[in-house]
Amino acid sequence: MNKNLLSGIAIGLVLNLLVLGIYHFSFKEKIAYVKTGVILEKYSGMKQANDQFQQELKSVQQTADTLRARYETLKNANQKTADWGYKLGVAERDFQQYSQNAQQQLQQKQQQLTADVLDRVNSFIENYGKKNGYKIILGTTQDGSLLYGEPGADLTDQILSELNSSTDKSSSAKK
Repeated sequence: MNKNLLSGIAIGLVLNLLVLGIYHFSFKEKIAYVKTGVILEKYSGMKQANDQFQQELKSVQQTADTLRARYETLKNANQKTADWGYKLGVAERDFQQYSQNAQQQLQQKQQQLTADVLDRVNSFIENYGKKNGYKIILGTTQDGSLLYGEPGADLTDQILSELNSSTDKSSSAKK
């Protein structure tokens, strides 16, 4: 009877382990990662934001160049009228104030454009994860937030491809 009891316990134990193993492998959580730097570098939405910023920067530089030229023209004038010093001071002050204000506005614009892109990327990755059954999608950074990941768990190329495709479609629709 002891042998039957031990055999029954052994068979029960093996069956429990088998069920637990099947359960574990059947319901394995999906975890992946993306290379955040690569996404931001190659994402067409980020390139569009950078292009927009460069256009605004160019416009600001043209205005600053005009104000600087006005100041230089007054400074180098051969005929110095009675109000020359006043006009020179005004031109210099205008140039300096514009330059300072423009620099602050450009920094704010660049931060806003970057934040908008990051919001779109994060939202896209969240929706991608939900749609494809991922519990967690990690983002790598240059300072080592993810030290290792199997190449099969790297979703960078898939997400970048779909993200660029969705951005290209929405850009075409706006035109």
